[in-house]
Amino acid sequence: MTISIWSLLLLQPAFGIELRRKHLEGHTITLPSGAQVLGQVLSSPDGDVVAYGDLRYATAERFEAPSLYTAPAGEVIDGTKINERCVQKGHGDSVEGVEDCLTLAVFVPTSTSSEGKRPVLVFIHGGFLISGSVADYYGKLNYMANQANAVVVAIQYRLNLFGFLQPPADIESIPANRGLRDQIESLKWVQKNIASFGGDAESVTLWGQSAGARSVVALYNSPMSTGLFHQAIAMSPGYIPAMFQADISLVQETFGHRCMEATKCSSLKCLKEMKVETLAKSCIFYLQAEDFVTVPGVYFSGFDGEVLEKPVRAPLCSDWSPPNSHVPIILGSMAHEWRSFQMGLPGSSFVERFLQDALPNWNAAQVSCLRSYTMDLFQGAPCPPNVSICKLIPETDSVQAATQVYSMGTEFAGQGTGARYRYLMDTDAAGGWCGACHGADLDCVLHAYGHPPFPAEKWMKFRELFVGYLASFVQYGTPKGTAAYAASWSPSKENGQSGVPVMQFNLSKAENEMSGSVYFSDEAMEDISNTLCGNPLSRCATV
Repeated sequence: MTISIWSLLLLQPAFGIELRRKHLEGHTITLPSGAQVLGQVLSSPDGDVVAYGDLRYATAERFEAPSLYTAPAGEVIDGTKINERCVQKGHGDSVEGVEDCLTLAVFVPTSTSSEGKRPVLVFIHGGFLISGSVADYYGKLNYMANQANAVVVAIQYRLNLFGFLQPPADIESIPANRGLRDQIESLKWVQKNIASFGGDAESVTLWGQSAGARSVVALYNSPMSTGLFHQAIAMSPGYIPAMFQADISLVQETFGHRCMEATKCSSLKCLKEMKVETLAKSCIFYLQAEDFVTVPGVYFSGFDGEVLEKPVRAPLCSDWSPPNSHVPIILGSMAHEWRSFQMGLPGSSFVERFLQDALPNWNAAQVSCLRSYTMDLFQGAPCPPNVSICKLIPETDSVQAATQVYSMGTEFAGQGTGARYRYLMDTDAAGGWCGACHGADLDCVLHAYGHPPFPAEKWMKFRELFVGYLASFVQYGTPKGTAAYAASWSPSKENGQSGVPVMQFNLSKAENEMSGSVYFSDEAMEDISNTLCGNPLSRCATV
């Protein structure tokens, strides 16, 4: 069985339910500009919301920075439409989506029990910054909206080369990290318009998973987003060497240069005049993940001195405090993240990419020493028989080592006055295709399974427990469990003090799901973090 990495990323959570959509009188709202938006009710077993879709928040020419959009007075916007996805790879060799895609959707609980304004939850979808869409989450955000009694805003942003291409410096300068700029512009739209939907612009929580969570961490580190959000949730943000780590000049000379060669263009004007599909297919390596995850020296995006002043690892590797370090943040990872990518990207290739990027001046013997030491910590890493992918994984130790490298993303908020809450989740007891792998934390929130995992009652209890913490964080800025057996979730120590308590959510435990340990090596995490920050294991440095 062969599954490429981009195919895995395109797999979206599925409910196996049919949404009931209907127009209701009284679900039309008026924006501050005077424009009106028509809404519709989306019903699911997780409760109802009123949905306002396909709302434009910004406009942008190709490769240019976005500009905030204001709907003109008197315009009637059909919010019953579902957002068209941004340009991305489709099935096979196809390219799908539209270039003019800077839209969002707003989901408001139908309950009238709320007093005053509701908190706002801005959801950033994942997909390696190369795929994904608001449309993939229609009807699936209902539970979070109702449990947090929050107005949920799901945003789209430019992906792959349209959001992140940087041509070589001798061609022409263009705004970098346009996908992040889009996200920031959407937050400005929220500040300006969300009160019309009953939302509180002074209580905005950023929420993302995978590349969406990596975006949350990037915005946490960006001076351009200061004041636009008040809490943040980053679910499995991960560490990818090619993303937001390198200076933007390295992006220009690797992927940017490669795209210019592939299109046979010698000017930015040439790129701008190409048809969307022709450009996307010519630079198809921007639309799939293999190269920038496993090939050393290749960079997809970087820090540019404006959107990102420093690499996102800076808070981990120095005393530098991010511009938004005063904001409380939840960061978490799955116990066996890298299983998700095993079929397309062997765990060993990701570890090799990390070692070669982190230690460019080390000789082969030194790298081999560190690799062997790290792998030895994972001998016997469990992969239970009730998880289907376990039958197909020949190198469990390297997959788990890759999981630990990937999980470094949970450390990229650094220290600050805002509380940091961290979690580690193990859902292997649910079985299924991948168990406690990448994405299972979001699946827990969305109940995104084709059939209820076993045991169903225990799973729903586990889901209620986890979402209870997130919902209280959205409402009050502190994760407090609603269940009688919910443990206290303590933040990590601040301002350089030692000790980073991690809440463990373990589905295999009977009552207190947070007790007990899941497979994770603190020693390996320390060694990997030191390696990333230029302080590798001394015993190997002298080889």
